[in-house]
Amino acid sequence: MQTLKIVATALVLSALLSNCRSEGPFHSNNLSSATTIPAGRTFELGGNGNGAFSAQVSNVGSKLVTVSQRQSDGQMTALGQLKPGEVQVLNFVAGAAAVFVNTSAQSSAELGLKVVGDTNLRMGYAKEQQ
Repeated sequence: MQTLKIVATALVLSALLSNCRSEGPFHSNNLSSATTIPAGRTFELGGNGNGAFSAQVSNVGSKLVTVSQRQSDGQMTALGQLKPGEVQVLNFVAGAAAVFVNTSAQSSAELGLKVVGDTNLRMGYAKEQQ
């Protein structure tokens, strides 16, 4: 009888633990960031000889943000716009940088980022043009 209780307890614990594990590409081994982009500024992610990565990008603010990919050779490819409240999953090739531009001249933009793939990425604001 004692053995039956142990087996039943083990099965219940196993079921509970298996329900707690993460599923899908954006729930485990990822980089998460809440990012504020000042008015008129550009935020860059990657571009440091990194490998390929994917980013789930959520525009959690009230300002439009444009998104581009800058490849290692400097070529820019527009990927589109993130409207307030919109979520997109974007893929970036090895060596590329994700480039996010706050289109507002007066207010900050707010993004939520979840990155998978190579997460050893440089992050920062682009230098302002003189």
